[in-house]
Amino acid sequence: MNFLIRLFGIYMLFYSGLLHSEQPPSHPLDAYQAACPLNNPQPVPLAECYIDVVDEWRDEVERVYDFVLERKLAQKRYQEAKLIKQAQTNFLAYRKLVATQWQNSCNGSAACQVQLPELELEAQRERYFQLEAYVDCINCFPSYK
Repeated sequence: MNFLIRLFGIYMLFYSGLLHSEQPPSHPLDAYQAACPLNNPQPVPLAECYIDVVDEWRDEVERVYDFVLERKLAQKRYQEAKLIKQAQTNFLAYRKLVATQWQNSCNGSAACQVQLPELELEAQRERYFQLEAYVDCINCFPSYK
Protein backbone atom coordinates (compact mmCIF):
# COMPACT_ATOMS: atom_id res chain seq x y z
CA MET A 1 0.00 0.00 0.00
CA ASN A 2 2.87 2.37 0.81
CA PHE A 3 4.34 1.96 -2.66
CA LEU A 4 0.99 2.94 -4.22
CA ILE A 5 0.81 6.03 -2.05
CA ARG A 6 4.41 6.89 -2.91
CA LEU A 7 3.81 6.28 -6.61
CA PHE A 8 0.66 8.39 -6.58
CA GLY A 9 2.46 11.15 -4.65
CA ILE A 10 5.31 11.22 -7.14
CA TYR A 11 2.85 11.29 -10.01
CA MET A 12 0.82 14.14 -8.50
CA LEU A 13 3.88 16.20 -7.62
CA PHE A 14 5.31 15.78 -11.08
CA TYR A 15 2.05 16.31 -12.91
CA SER A 16 1.10 19.38 -10.87
CA GLY A 17 4.59 20.72 -11.52
CA LEU A 18 4.05 20.29 -15.24
CA LEU A 19 0.66 21.94 -15.16
CA HIS A 20 1.70 24.91 -13.05
CA SER A 21 5.23 25.52 -14.20
CA GLU A 22 5.81 28.61 -16.27
CA GLN A 23 8.14 26.82 -18.64
CA PRO A 24 7.48 23.17 -19.49
CA PRO A 25 10.43 20.78 -19.40
CA SER A 26 12.47 20.85 -22.56
CA HIS A 27 13.66 17.99 -24.70
CA PRO A 28 15.78 17.95 -27.88
CA LEU A 29 12.71 16.91 -29.88
CA ASP A 30 11.01 20.18 -28.95
CA ALA A 31 13.32 22.04 -31.35
CA TYR A 32 12.47 19.54 -34.10
CA GLN A 33 8.77 20.15 -33.45
CA ALA A 34 9.17 23.94 -33.37
CA ALA A 35 10.87 23.87 -36.78
CA CYS A 36 7.93 22.13 -38.47
CA PRO A 37 5.68 25.20 -38.97
CA LEU A 38 8.66 27.34 -39.93
CA ASN A 39 9.89 24.97 -42.63
CA ASN A 40 6.49 23.74 -43.85
CA PRO A 41 3.86 26.48 -44.28
CA GLN A 42 1.52 24.24 -46.30
CA PRO A 43 -0.82 21.82 -44.43
CA VAL A 44 0.31 18.55 -46.06
CA PRO A 45 4.08 19.01 -45.54
CA LEU A 46 3.36 20.34 -42.05
CA ALA A 47 1.35 17.21 -41.20
CA GLU A 48 4.16 15.03 -42.60
CA CYS A 49 6.71 16.88 -40.46
CA TYR A 50 4.57 16.40 -37.36
CA ILE A 51 4.20 12.71 -38.19
CA ASP A 52 8.00 12.43 -38.34
CA VAL A 53 8.27 14.11 -34.94
CA VAL A 54 5.55 11.82 -33.55
CA ASP A 55 7.57 8.81 -34.73
CA GLU A 56 10.63 10.19 -32.93
CA TRP A 57 8.60 10.77 -29.76
CA ARG A 58 7.18 7.24 -29.94
CA ASP A 59 10.72 5.86 -30.14
CA GLU A 60 11.75 8.05 -27.22
CA VAL A 61 8.75 6.99 -25.13
CA GLU A 62 9.49 3.34 -25.85
CA ARG A 63 13.15 3.80 -24.92
CA VAL A 64 12.30 5.47 -21.60
CA TYR A 65 9.54 2.93 -20.90
CA ASP A 66 12.02 0.07 -21.39
CA PHE A 67 14.54 1.81 -19.15
CA VAL A 68 11.99 2.47 -16.39
CA LEU A 69 10.76 -1.12 -16.49
CA GLU A 70 14.29 -2.54 -16.37
CA ARG A 71 15.16 -0.24 -13.48
CA LYS A 72 12.08 -1.19 -11.46
CA LEU A 73 12.69 -4.89 -12.07
CA ALA A 74 16.37 -4.53 -11.10
CA GLN A 75 15.26 -2.83 -7.89
CA LYS A 76 12.86 -5.76 -7.31
CA ARG A 77 9.89 -3.43 -7.39
CA TYR A 78 7.72 -5.89 -9.25
CA GLN A 79 4.38 -4.39 -8.28
CA GLU A 80 5.46 -0.95 -9.51
CA ALA A 81 6.70 -2.51 -12.75
CA LYS A 82 3.34 -4.22 -13.19
CA LEU A 83 1.49 -0.93 -12.64
CA ILE A 84 3.75 0.86 -15.10
CA LYS A 85 3.14 -1.86 -17.71
CA GLN A 86 -0.61 -1.52 -17.19
CA ALA A 87 -0.43 2.27 -17.45
CA GLN A 88 1.50 1.97 -20.72
CA THR A 89 -1.01 -0.52 -22.11
CA ASN A 90 -3.87 1.82 -21.15
CA PHE A 91 -2.08 4.80 -22.69
CA LEU A 92 -1.54 2.97 -26.00
CA ALA A 93 -5.16 1.79 -26.12
CA TYR A 94 -6.41 5.29 -25.37
CA ARG A 95 -4.19 6.90 -28.03
CA LYS A 96 -5.36 4.37 -30.61
CA LEU A 97 -9.01 5.07 -29.78
CA VAL A 98 -8.54 8.84 -29.93
CA ALA A 99 -6.69 8.62 -33.25
CA THR A 100 -9.37 6.41 -34.78
CA GLN A 101 -12.19 8.68 -33.65
CA TRP A 102 -10.35 11.78 -34.82
CA GLN A 103 -9.64 10.32 -38.27
CA ASN A 104 -13.27 9.30 -38.63
CA SER A 105 -14.39 12.85 -37.85
CA CYS A 106 -11.90 14.60 -40.18
CA ASN A 107 -13.70 13.93 -43.48
CA GLY A 108 -10.57 14.83 -45.46
CA SER A 109 -10.11 18.31 -43.99
CA ALA A 110 -6.49 19.44 -44.40
CA ALA A 111 -6.54 21.43 -41.15
CA CYS A 112 -7.90 18.41 -39.32
CA GLN A 113 -5.18 16.21 -40.80
CA VAL A 114 -2.56 18.58 -39.34
CA GLN A 115 -4.21 18.68 -35.92
CA LEU A 116 -4.23 14.90 -35.45
CA PRO A 117 -0.44 14.45 -35.59
CA GLU A 118 -0.02 17.59 -33.49
CA LEU A 119 -2.32 16.16 -30.80
CA GLU A 120 -0.55 12.81 -30.98
CA LEU A 121 2.77 14.60 -30.65
CA GLU A 122 1.66 16.35 -27.46
CA ALA A 123 0.30 13.08 -26.02
CA GLN A 124 3.60 11.28 -26.68
CA ARG A 125 5.56 14.16 -25.15
CA GLU A 126 3.35 14.10 -22.06
CA ARG A 127 3.75 10.33 -21.70
CA TYR A 128 7.52 10.68 -21.97
CA PHE A 129 7.63 13.04 -19.00
CA GLN A 130 5.21 10.86 -17.04
CA LEU A 131 7.51 7.89 -17.56
CA GLU A 132 10.54 9.95 -16.64
CA ALA A 133 8.83 10.77 -13.32
CA TYR A 134 8.63 7.06 -12.45
CA VAL A 135 12.40 6.90 -12.25
CA ASP A 136 13.88 7.76 -8.86
CA CYS A 137 16.56 9.88 -10.49
CA ILE A 138 15.27 12.20 -13.18
CA ASN A 139 17.43 12.25 -16.32
CA CYS A 140 19.52 9.29 -15.18
CA PHE A 141 19.02 7.37 -18.41
CA PRO A 142 21.17 8.01 -21.50
CA SER A 143 20.32 11.19 -23.33
CA TYR A 144 18.38 11.32 -26.56
CA LYS A 145 20.49 10.42 -29.61
